[in-house]
Amino acid sequence: MSDTTTATATTTNIQVTACDNELYILASPTATETATIELCHISSGYFAPIAGTTGYNFDPGYVLPSGTYNLFVIGINWGGPGNWNVVLTTDGTEQPAITGSNSGPGVWCAPVQQFTV
Repeated sequence: MSDTTTATATTTNIQVTACDNELYILASPTATETATIELCHISSGYFAPIAGTTGYNFDPGYVLPSGTYNLFVIGINWGGPGNWNVVLTTDGTEQPAITGSNSGPGVWCAPVQQFTV
């Protein structure tokens, strides 16, 4: 996925397919300097699948008012290999995955991206 999506493109699904060990997905409105909103916090490990083969899916438009947001994707690794995979669907098209890995313990952060609901 590019660093930002266009302001007119609408994100209708966020899918998490890998999480080893913790994943936070946060949103922050771009129009105001307000606190972040936690969209998702998943704890998992040992390369266990997230919710079967389809992953954990949610529509950010169900929990956020309409607008443009900065997206923060943060992975926490308790130790050993870490692995995270997040896919945004924007205007009906899956974007390239936001992926990360590290040797833990440690923290991984994806580049901040913008999305619109």
